[in-house]
Amino acid sequence: MRDNFLTGRVQYWYNQHHQSIGSTKILSNLRKDPAVTEQVTLKQVKRIMSKLGIRCQVHQKKHSRIKQQEQYLQDNVLNQRFGVNQTRFG
Repeated sequence: MRDNFLTGRVQYWYNQHHQSIGSTKILSNLRKDPAVTEQVTLKQVKRIMSKLGIRCQVHQKKHSRIKQQEQYLQDNVLNQRFGVNQTRFG
């Protein structure tokens, strides 16, 4: 009985968002839904979605993998010849 009611509500929210909503968003909508009075978990929502054969139709945006600009390297003018003066404090 409860699963039939949740199945209808999951299908309602999925269609309400034009098939572009995932299980976590459906869960948050079900928790705000005044018709749903009992506690609903993410596992229940995923199980119902798989039983109905529904999936989110929108994929996450992929970031472009453009190589960053190389850093400008300065010429080694000192040729790593550093004069170190030793001073003692005391």
